[in-house]
Amino acid sequence: MKPCEFLKKCFMRAWLGGLLLSGLASLTQLSASPFTYQGRLSEGGVIIDSGQYEMTFILWDAASEGKAVGSPVIIAPVATDNGIFNVTLDFGLDSFNGAARWLQISVRNFQSTEERQVLSPRQPVNSAPQAIIARSVVDGSITASKVGGILNSSSIPNLDASKLTTGVLKDSLLSSAIARSSDVDRTIATQLTQLLSGATFASADPADSTMLASGMKTVATINAPAWVNGTTTGQLSARSGQSAVWTGQEMIVWGGTIGTSTYSSSGSAYRPDVDTWVTVSTVSAPTQRTDHSAVWTGTEMIIWGGFSGNEYLNYGKKFSLAKGKWSAVSTQAEPTARDTHVAVWAGNRMVIWGGENFTGVLNNGGLYDPTTDTWSSIPSANAPAARSQASAVSTGNGLIVWGGVGERKFLNSGAQLVIENGLPGLEWRTISDVNAPSERIGHTAVWTGSKMIIWGGLDSSGTLGDGAIYDPVANSWAPVNNSNAPTARNSHAAVWTGSEMVVVGGETASGATSTGGAYDPSTDKWRVLSNPGFPVARSGSSAVWTGSEVMVFGGSKNGTSQASLQRLTPQPTWYFYRKP
Repeated sequence: MKPCEFLKKCFMRAWLGGLLLSGLASLTQLSASPFTYQGRLSEGGVIIDSGQYEMTFILWDAASEGKAVGSPVIIAPVATDNGIFNVTLDFGLDSFNGAARWLQISVRNFQSTEERQVLSPRQPVNSAPQAIIARSVVDGSITASKVGGILNSSSIPNLDASKLTTGVLKDSLLSSAIARSSDVDRTIATQLTQLLSGATFASADPADSTMLASGMKTVATINAPAWVNGTTTGQLSARSGQSAVWTGQEMIVWGGTIGTSTYSSSGSAYRPDVDTWVTVSTVSAPTQRTDHSAVWTGTEMIIWGGFSGNEYLNYGKKFSLAKGKWSAVSTQAEPTARDTHVAVWAGNRMVIWGGENFTGVLNNGGLYDPTTDTWSSIPSANAPAARSQASAVSTGNGLIVWGGVGERKFLNSGAQLVIENGLPGLEWRTISDVNAPSERIGHTAVWTGSKMIIWGGLDSSGTLGDGAIYDPVANSWAPVNNSNAPTARNSHAAVWTGSEMVVVGGETASGATSTGGAYDPSTDKWRVLSNPGFPVARSGSSAVWTGSEVMVFGGSKNGTSQASLQRLTPQPTWYFYRKP
């Protein structure tokens, strides 16, 4: 009997080996230490023999149903000894806030593509007492006595310690905030330069005026990281028009165009931590399609709509990460068939809107609740004009739609769909067009947590290299600084890192490009992305942000589909300054 057949009725007897949560102080980020979980696999009281398995762990806020917390964790291989296993889990600091938590575990044979077996019941996980350290420093009167600690060479990758004297980083302030050189940061840097004799400071500017004016000189440089190529072993075939989602641990790519009038019904998941591709099950998978949508709910990927070569589609499927299997999406009251529509996950529902089909462009859509497997309608009052190829961002409780192409022209209008307290509060709110970007398609939009940034695209005159920031609270636009911005382009990729919008690739007036840039809205400044590592020139690629890297896959160059998964840690080159 195969281990996974044996596991179909198994249950988990697990105990907590120890839950320790602690913080790491930083001016820009607080990291959580992982915890150790130990369990034993058994069936009917009989311990399962030793072996190697793939295990998926999902944290929930309830013993059944409920909402997933943090990102799923997949670990493989997990070795068992007399049924006992030990794993290290990290769902993120914010996952443990004192509220009750339960752990759902699913198992299958290592390197298997068969369905995962979900173990029951979920296991309670209790938080230990914890101390939380502030995420940021807001006190402008920072003095030397408030800045302590030592950063050694092991704390900074690729730092040539021979270029620095012992203790040169002691009592210094090393933060991305200073590197961004805002007015407040410059004031702090100046104060510290005056107060701390022999202090070393970091800046992303090779000729930082504040540092130079203080009599400092460059003593060391840490070059920006290069692009890294993902493994080609088991890599998904080249394609365009594909979808991609980030689960918290892996990038799942699915569908797309793989040849002339040839479309895919396959997908694969890439895990950067182990540099491995794993094929997504094709059993009961969605039919072949391109220009469809995909959203990640926290536990499932939902594929919907698209074009199959001879028809537009109005159906889809859900892929459960815990089970490793596909299930149906209800066809009752679902939106009409379409492709090039927008789709976002708005906290507890998937929102579908716009797109086009054989009748033309559309200005309708629907809300899908995967928990109840039901569709509900979106009001038409104050809805944006019909369009396809628009951009959309999820605001957490709805979405903002902007731009695209309408019945006869490119558009520079949009609207915000707000879902207040469930469906009864559903409404569209018009977006101001004062100082809005010009009409366009092929642009990108990212959500910073409070604002939407539009950049690039294509209009009737050619590619565009400008953009603007929309504030939904003030219902106002502000321009994006064009100085040092990337070359004008469309069909590029863009992600939000938490502090910067990173733009990668796209189609320029001279063809596909591999260049990119990073924009910091807090300083309204661009910087050029690192180019070493041979990034692939492409447009129409899929990109995700992993929390530390931009990952790019697929797209096309001069009409030829691409594969080539590539990764970049989008850090600047750091320049270290010190008084002689």
